Amino acid sequence: MEEFEAPKRRIPEAYWSFETGAPFECCIVCEKNLTRPDTPYVIEKAYIGEEVVFEYAVCLLCCENLCREFSIESRDRMEAFWRDNIRSWPRNSSCCIVTGHPARECEEYQVVVFCNGPFMLTDRPPIMISGAAADRLQDLLSPRTRDSLDRFIGDYLALPPAARRPCLVLG
Repeated sequence: MEEFEAPKRRIPEAYWSFETGAPFECCIVCEKNLTRPDTPYVIEKAYIGEEVVFEYAVCLLCCENLCREFSIESRDRMEAFWRDNIRSWPRNSSCCIVTGHPARECEEYQVVVFCNGPFMLTDRPPIMISGAAADRLQDLLSPRTRDSLDRFIGDYLALPPAARRPCLVLG
């Protein structure tokens, strides 16, 4: 398991749970306490305009376990997509990591934040992907991987099928 070892700063309120108004406290899958030091995890928030459509935090171990369900074909395609399309690692989440379009110009977008306990990692700033770029990524997924994502989203996020996109932390 990859460990997040990096300079840290407190997680800004923008990345706290919209539902509770406080930092995320537990993994959406295993319910592990995320506030403890040395607990690596990621936060994902999806937006339509400025409205939060879904949000969650998942520990790194659960994220890795879920990714193992993806087909090898999908994993290879996703790896190539990220390798071939990332413009540069952004300093913040205001622009799409793939297209460079600002969030304010995107109808839909998702943000991923890398954390460890109560801290956001400063060497891996939050990333944003536009809905258009997420659609391109989803087009690369095998039926097996889509089924895995649908199960995850249905089990933990309770979204209608039309609102389902590949979750960044799982890709």
